[in-house]
Amino acid sequence: MVNLRSITVYILFLVSITILGKVVAAPLDKSRFRIDAPDRNGEVFLAGVYMYRPTYTRNDPRDGQGWDKTSLEAHFRWLSQLGVNLIHTDDIRMKDRDDTTTFLALAEKYNLKVIWQIGDSFVNRNDAGPTLEGWCSQRCVNGAYYAGRKIKEFQSNNTNILAYSVNEEPHHNPISIEQPCLTNYTVTLADGTIETRVRVDEMCFLMNYYEKIIYNVVQEGGTNDVPLFLLHNKTQTAQFIKDNYTGYETNVPILTGSDRYFMARDETYLFNPNKALNLFDNPDLNNNENKGIIAFRKNKLEPQTFLSVISGNSQIIFNDDGELDISLPGFNYYAPKYAIRAQVWLSIANGSHGIMAWSADVLDQDATSNLKISNMVGPDHRGHRTLFEYAETIRELQKFGWIINRTENPATDNSILAGNDNMIVSHSLNIEGVPNGKLYVVVNKKISTDTQASSIDDGRYSFNSQGELSEESFPPIDESSTIQFSTSVSSIYNIATGEQYSSGDTLTIEPGAGIMLFKGTLADLNNIRKLSGIASTYKINGTLSGDLDNRYLNKRIVFPAAPIKGTGSYVIDGLFQEREFELDRRYRLHAAVTGKDGASFQARIFGYQNGIQTATSDIGISETLVGSDITNIVSDDFTITSSEADTARVYFYHQNKTGELTIHDAWLEDVTDETSFSSYYKINYGISLSPNKTYKVYVEARELENEDSNIGVRYLAFNSQNQIIETKDIPGVVWGTELTNNFQFVTSDESKFNVSHPDVAYIRIAIYRPNKNTKPDNTIVLRNVWVEEIL
Repeated sequence: MVNLRSITVYILFLVSITILGKVVAAPLDKSRFRIDAPDRNGEVFLAGVYMYRPTYTRNDPRDGQGWDKTSLEAHFRWLSQLGVNLIHTDDIRMKDRDDTTTFLALAEKYNLKVIWQIGDSFVNRNDAGPTLEGWCSQRCVNGAYYAGRKIKEFQSNNTNILAYSVNEEPHHNPISIEQPCLTNYTVTLADGTIETRVRVDEMCFLMNYYEKIIYNVVQEGGTNDVPLFLLHNKTQTAQFIKDNYTGYETNVPILTGSDRYFMARDETYLFNPNKALNLFDNPDLNNNENKGIIAFRKNKLEPQTFLSVISGNSQIIFNDDGELDISLPGFNYYAPKYAIRAQVWLSIANGSHGIMAWSADVLDQDATSNLKISNMVGPDHRGHRTLFEYAETIRELQKFGWIINRTENPATDNSILAGNDNMIVSHSLNIEGVPNGKLYVVVNKKISTDTQASSIDDGRYSFNSQGELSEESFPPIDESSTIQFSTSVSSIYNIATGEQYSSGDTLTIEPGAGIMLFKGTLADLNNIRKLSGIASTYKINGTLSGDLDNRYLNKRIVFPAAPIKGTGSYVIDGLFQEREFELDRRYRLHAAVTGKDGASFQARIFGYQNGIQTATSDIGISETLVGSDITNIVSDDFTITSSEADTARVYFYHQNKTGELTIHDAWLEDVTDETSFSSYYKINYGISLSPNKTYKVYVEARELENEDSNIGVRYLAFNSQNQIIETKDIPGVVWGTELTNNFQFVTSDESKFNVSHPDVAYIRIAIYRPNKNTKPDNTIVLRNVWVEEIL
């Protein structure tokens, strides 16, 4: 055991309990990373993206482009709707305090947690001091002081900061076992000779730097509850923490991650996607350069929460002639079809508690002479296929959030499967709190008809100028793979459906996808499903208001986040797909626009049958002159029916055709499931509930305008003669809750009831207005109102 405390000086002044020279603190609570599902049924796991602001010199107009409040809000809303709940960013890229305040306020508005990299406190191995006594350089002193002040400030004002980062991808390269906290490095002198010198090893330096920061936070008046995030790309660094930190030291990162960018060229090879997925899953612990997720998880130090970092970007490397050159190290290509899905599922199979994807910036940084990075938002800023594949996968997996947040001890385990298909991965994991069962995550790695896993340089694979691998050279496969359970299988269940499998049964898994299985008792399965929110409730047939399957999600069609400009009559002509909306549903258009030289804004909808226009209508936006200040515009509700058309689209235009119109943000809100009422009661008689059962009520509502509207929720119990014999307000709803213009759930976890009156024949829910008499004309708008039976 290395006594790292021997290399600290300031720690003598830290008031704490020490054991074996180590600072011991209360355990940092992992539950901070376990986020309740939006409908409060189960949990979600962390599913994030890296996001950085374009940086140029301060007087360059490109500096910070796309990070104005309107564009940033559009981007956050888009990411949130896609299913992202976590952003990793670097505050050194913030231009000023307003940037920081705006970023954090908008992140909180859209339920996005933040990993905050404190740029002015960021250190690396070059900032370590030359001796154990002088381990902290002046850069280190300044950085720790700045971090102490900033973290104290954030502790007081920001609840959505999940963790702080001041270092990434550290090295651990000690001189010897006897000198584990010193390392050699070389410098080139002025005469060209290379000299070997000694300094403090980066991992020893970093652990003490963390502690110095926490000490400074406390000195500034904050608490020592400082969640830290450390991203690894070498297993030695994770092993170092495991070997040297055995308690709940304040300076150990509670949130760790590993960096996985294998669809790339390293110093020697260009890895094809199959080889990349194999490396991603590599369990070899003896290879110090190993980057497999499972190797990092086996080097874990509890109580850590672990993230896998995957790449959805391309990184084009140019040669001296300005041409794309895949022979140069550092070249990354966009993950081909199904490969993002496979990376996410493999991460979960290897025990990751969350995923971070690099990256989804608002705008790309301009290319340099030798490098161009294109992120998951895509060259046209409307979303690359990799982003949508990532979003679809994390949304699919969120129903297992409670389980994913508690996985432990992953191990390769094919015992439940018959045969030995190297394209099928099967891992077993423990679930914290479920001692008598096993989770099995089975993943289909077969994403192409080309199943060869190769490190190649023979020109077999071709890439376009954006770094996309051609489907001709790596054809995607669209058939699912079939797995068969072994003869020894018993008591194994599909967690999503509850279906039980027996020996010899088969099931299919789509390319790159997986399945979550549980081996254990039916009682444990039902408990897991209940805690996950998968089967804790039974949705009642019928409806109070809205679509029961819609639940808390209001469907929206999202326009591109980046500004779009037009000078003709119609703008964004040709971009049909992004502006299509469903037939027979009701929508409301939101837009944020500016203009110059007399530009105006209008919007209109069109219906087409077999490509021929059959319907058109204005949507309540009269011609509006717009200037340099952003004008926010909301349309009337509109729809096009299936009897009128087979395709519906919305167009923007400026009737006067003068000047330039810029659309900074536009999105369609699906309002089909909203209902309004201004009477005392709103009761839908299409649903009846039974006595002697426990029900939970969900009501999401807002007021139509600033009308001082109040709301209440109660049940009405009827006898067989249809007479009300009992009525009572639903628990968890404050009588007379005052609404705002924004939708909010007025119910809570306590909004449950059970009517046991012997004469009750049926029960109905009433939503009402306690202030009807004083505000007779107020209107309440309901969305996502439903009842569930608690099993």
